[in-house]
Amino acid sequence: MIETSGTCSNTNTLEIGCGFGRNLLYLLENKFSGKYVGIDQTDISISKTSSLLNNYINHGIVKILKENAGEQLPFSDESFDCVFDIMSAITFIPDEDLRLRYFDNICRLLKPGGIYFFLCVRTEGFFKDKILDPNLGDESLFKRKFDNMIEKSYISDELERYLHKLSLKKLDVVSEHIRAFGDENFERENGFWFGCFMKG
Repeated sequence: MIETSGTCSNTNTLEIGCGFGRNLLYLLENKFSGKYVGIDQTDISISKTSSLLNNYINHGIVKILKENAGEQLPFSDESFDCVFDIMSAITFIPDEDLRLRYFDNICRLLKPGGIYFFLCVRTEGFFKDKILDPNLGDESLFKRKFDNMIEKSYISDELERYLHKLSLKKLDVVSEHIRAFGDENFERENGFWFGCFMKG
């Protein structure tokens, strides 16, 4: 991911759905960017990430904010060189209107030449933890067994439609993901997309 982006020390990176801060810590330790913002809508995530990254926050390198990515985010247009979302809002916004606003936020916040990285659910994957619920009203939505969280799955054409203002650079099929709120390893055969889109 770091090699693909070509970012450096004078860049700004936004993580949507920072979870417990492990992705941000990895990027910090590898000097991926100069400044970082992590957002999440849960109090426990804000608390855990703030504790983990306290030293970086005190030095003005990181900001952690409680925000909902499906709403208007409090950042100026073209604020970030990189935005990434690892199985967070891209997966857990079941409402179509909020999802459209989420993708609008991505396109608005990226600088020209900026990169959007994501990991999301692939519709064609094989899931042992999938519960179909006709009450959800959308075949691309399902519940996962262990906590009944609703996930949104995507086909490739759908991702390109949502991100039509950006250029596709990479869209790979992967089978593993480590949950942001714990150490559970999700194994879904060909069940995830890892994508990279660029603005401009």
